[in-house]
Amino acid sequence: MKTARHVALMSAALLIAVSTMILLAGCGAAPAPENHAPTFTVNLPASLSGKVNSPIEFSVTANDEEGDPIAYGWQESSDNGASWKNIGGNSNKCVVTKTSSGVWKVKVGISDNLGGNATSNICTATIATDPIFNAALLVSVIQSTKPGEVKFTVNGSYSEGNISLAELYYTTAEGNPTGAAFASTANPTLPWDKTMTGLSDATYFVRARLTAADGAAKWSEVKMFAIDPAPITYNIAYDGNGNTSGSVPADSTSYASGSTVTVKGNEGALAKPGYSFDGWNTAANGSGTKYASGDTFSIMKNATLYAQWKPNELIYADPDGVMRTYSPSGSDNDLGGQGYGAKAIGFRPDGTLVYVASNGIIRTYAASSSDDFLAGQDYNAIAIGFRPDGTLVYVASDGVMRTYSSSGSDIALAGQDYSAIAIGFRPDGTLVYADSDGVMRTYSPSGSDNDLGGQGYGAKAIGFRPDGTLVYVASNGIIRTYAASSSDDYLAGQDYNAIAIAIK
Repeated sequence: MKTARHVALMSAALLIAVSTMILLAGCGAAPAPENHAPTFTVNLPASLSGKVNSPIEFSVTANDEEGDPIAYGWQESSDNGASWKNIGGNSNKCVVTKTSSGVWKVKVGISDNLGGNATSNICTATIATDPIFNAALLVSVIQSTKPGEVKFTVNGSYSEGNISLAELYYTTAEGNPTGAAFASTANPTLPWDKTMTGLSDATYFVRARLTAADGAAKWSEVKMFAIDPAPITYNIAYDGNGNTSGSVPADSTSYASGSTVTVKGNEGALAKPGYSFDGWNTAANGSGTKYASGDTFSIMKNATLYAQWKPNELIYADPDGVMRTYSPSGSDNDLGGQGYGAKAIGFRPDGTLVYVASNGIIRTYAASSSDDFLAGQDYNAIAIGFRPDGTLVYVASDGVMRTYSSSGSDIALAGQDYSAIAIGFRPDGTLVYADSDGVMRTYSPSGSDNDLGGQGYGAKAIGFRPDGTLVYVASNGIIRTYAASSSDDYLAGQDYNAIAIAIK
């Protein structure tokens, strides 16, 4: 039988057990730490502005209290926030370039990918185009004789605001008018008309300037007009610029200002020894505007056009067969790299140098000394020449002129009256040759090969400058310029006697 003390002890033990169970149940696992959303330390500005086709940058600075990585999601809206689309990448910066003007809203969301999120301020971005500023001036001459009367019409526009001032400037000296305005109006209604009366005899240069309220300004192009009792005219003159023969073109026309002038050619056969005519220039030294025959320009003042001269390249072979470049100063340098001695020389129309080697074989010169021979040559040659179309004609060792063909069918020229020792072609294609007596003759297929007349010395080689001047090697090796009067002047500064000649 349990005693009262025993019961009391059991009750106390039960109470302790229950209390322990309750305490253990209340403890359980430790609670999870609280997560904090990332925050902006530098937010988007309320607004930004930029230009079309220029990048504009948006940026923020964000922080996460727990140090978690932050993800960025940029968005823009073109309809004032009604709808949004994603832009940019996962970065705290976003660069956008717009191709049209307008207003956009931009924002960025940030997340730590653990449930913590935040959204930036909304930034309003305004994109504008560059200002467009136009200014124009129209001049209407009402009375062109003294006293003159002229109406000026100024027009223009400015994309960024109003035009606050319109001004007119003029000068009687050619150029851009500056100084004080002769007329102006504030806050003009465009187009603005201004009439000027009582103008004296002169040529006037006028332009307008528009100034906007923000200080931007724009000049119009310069307009020219004239007031004179008689029409203003200009003349054109030509200058031979060192020619020794021939005459300059004559132009007796009085041209009204702004009229079109057609440039003349070398009508008077201007010539300068050692040079070829190379057109005209507004400056004697060639630094001005260059014109060729038939070119046109608008005349605004009296003008002189100066002949331009291009040095001819004259190559000759000395008695040893060495080809040399002629120089009036006497420094006749050899070409270098010549593979064979030359006894005749010619230039193709493209400038290629071809020569007859000492053994009669026709070869193409190359500075590398690889002077290739022309295939299919039927006869040994003693002289060569090229037609304007590039056809090669040579004098065979028997004095007969033949047309070269790479196939080997070198046909003799019909009707040749005399044996030839030299040959050349005028720029117009006329063939001239020297016979065995050194007399230069004009070839004719009919057989009437007339001598040129007035020849001062026997010729053993012939060449033509681009302007048609005949240059030949006399029998004593001196290079001379042919003249029908028989005053065949020698070329100064020749270092060596010549046996062949070619001119490019």
